[in-house]
Amino acid sequence: MKYNEYAVRYSCGSQVTHADVDSGQIMIGDVAVLTEFVGTDDTSDFMNNGVVVKHDLMPGYHKVWVEYDRHWDGRVASVEVRTAPYDALDKDFEMVLIKSDLLFFGDPCYVLNDDWEKGEAHYDLACEASLSPLGYGNIGDTGIFVTTSGLGDGTYRVDADDLKIYFLNDPWGEEEDEDDE
Repeated sequence: MKYNEYAVRYSCGSQVTHADVDSGQIMIGDVAVLTEFVGTDDTSDFMNNGVVVKHDLMPGYHKVWVEYDRHWDGRVASVEVRTAPYDALDKDFEMVLIKSDLLFFGDPCYVLNDDWEKGEAHYDLACEASLSPLGYGNIGDTGIFVTTSGLGDGTYRVDADDLKIYFLNDPWGEEEDEDDE
């Protein structure tokens, strides 16, 4: 697999970076799985249109932990890929399939295209997952996870060490000063 080393955010120390959202949703998936899903070996779309972090997860399925905010009408507050392997019998968790050491966090509208002439509806499948009653889900059985972003479009922080994206309750975010209200 070829990739641009400068586009990869290596996980070391307290590595925090940002992912942009323009469609109100974030996709999390292994770069090898994503390129296979869209039928290409070109990783440039993923490297240039999202955050790709290098990790040390073992190959296989891993749980995705979704945290809801209690103060924002139950919106998705953060999403984290856990290092614990996914148990196929545990239906309470969504999952991400790991095949490489590169994990993508980004808006599916940048990297998934629908080619109706070929019968492909990749972006539509991502929207189906994020528009589900829970606000998140997997794209079929691909091992690619999609969720709504807690506050719609914007820029959200990704903690490369914890493989976590924050929509609400960002620990690095600026706290509002009560005197400013």
